[in-house]
Amino acid sequence: MTQTATAPTDRRNSTGFVPMEFWGRDHISTLTYAETRVVDYGGVLEPAHMRRDGNAYPSYLANGEHLKGHTDYDCLRDAEHFGLLHFSSNAFVEFTDAGWQYVQKLRRDRAERNFKGIKADVVQSLVETAESNIK
Repeated sequence: MTQTATAPTDRRNSTGFVPMEFWGRDHISTLTYAETRVVDYGGVLEPAHMRRDGNAYPSYLANGEHLKGHTDYDCLRDAEHFGLLHFSSNAFVEFTDAGWQYVQKLRRDRAERNFKGIKADVVQSLVETAESNIK
């Protein structure tokens, strides 16, 4: 049986935020983007890289539903509500300790999924090439 969000078309639930168990690819990619901006740019977001039109580009939830009207900024507000980061003025992000742990797990999970798709002989070749460059 497929689980559905409390109110996927308007994102309103008892708290007004999307519960973490429903976060899909847009929440994940927004958090990893924010992490990159924190590490490389002091937490300053680049508005041109953010989905600002949630009607044209709705958020995708984990169950595949679209959340109309929900932007990358809303994804950050959801994360802030659940204590993962502090977000201000649509331009600045700072992760909490819990947020750093969460985004680290997201990145590791993504890397492991990507790595599993590489055949062992390709990996061995990459290792040999890297080792020869060190010598």
